[in-house]
Amino acid sequence: MVGWECPTKPREASGLDPEVVHVSQTLSFLQPADIGERLTAVCEISEHVRGDKYQLTTDVVDADGERLVEGQAAVLIDEPPDIGRVEVEAIPAG
Repeated sequence: MVGWECPTKPREASGLDPEVVHVSQTLSFLQPADIGERLTAVCEISEHVRGDKYQLTTDVVDADGERLVEGQAAVLIDEPPDIGRVEVEAIPAG
């Protein structure tokens, strides 16, 4: 089980629009991660499809920057942010 702890409301704190509709996502798992390994999820707008629909790249990398998961997602966003960064920490299993 994976849990996330976030001390603030990340969407509001980063300036990201809280009104995002997730339409679809595909993922390819390239290699496993070790238990307790620190991972980073990266999401980037890669294409403005039309109107309020955008294509995103979605990747997970390890501490060395090696890609473990890669994928794409389609979302509906009223107005995309100029820039945003959200960080969350995994809650240790216990």
